[in-house]
Amino acid sequence: MKHFIELGITFLVGVAVVIITSFVMGVPVSLLWNLFCPKVFGLARIDWIDGAVLYILCNLLFANVKSTKS
Repeated sequence: MKHFIELGITFLVGVAVVIITSFVMGVPVSLLWNLFCPKVFGLARIDWIDGAVLYILCNLLFANVKSTKS
């Protein structure tokens, strides 16, 4: 029973970390997007959730993946 409680706490901490990280990274992305993109390119404004998704997408597409092979 103690193992399930520890597993549940670990899961809740993981969910909290994801939510906090998405907020911390989504807000600056959405602010920068809303500052430049609607004026320059005529694009729509976004909220912080869209900013978090855009941040994750950019990390997936443009992250520098280092190989461990020598």
